[in-house]
Amino acid sequence: MFKTALLISIIIAGGGFSVRDLTADDGAALEDLHWTYDDSKSTAEQMVADCLRGPWYTDFTTTTGRKPAVMTGYIRNRCSEHIETDILRQYLEEFLLESVAVTVVAGEDTADFIFHGQISDLVKVIG
Repeated sequence: MFKTALLISIIIAGGGFSVRDLTADDGAALEDLHWTYDDSKSTAEQMVADCLRGPWYTDFTTTTGRKPAVMTGYIRNRCSEHIETDILRQYLEEFLLESVAVTVVAGEDTADFIFHGQISDLVKVIG
């Protein structure tokens, strides 16, 4: 069995999951940027889509002849924004289940892959 941990790096940029350019005039907008459930949902959806396009998936299914069993592990929040990582993890599980490309499992002993992640700050300010 493959026991592999896939590391997911989530970069928070101005309340979303992509890099955003902000100017010095956007000072008020910077104060209003907070992570929401919608941000968690859209980030999880994109992460699952990106992950399933990776070569590991094709390699695994070709080698074993079956879809991989995956579980979501820990997600660490190392950014300045308060993010409910349990909610993000639940969305990841939901989108993995909906993909039907993998089997979502609850225990490490039955998982081929365990998804772990870290959330970091990245905001580019142009002034």
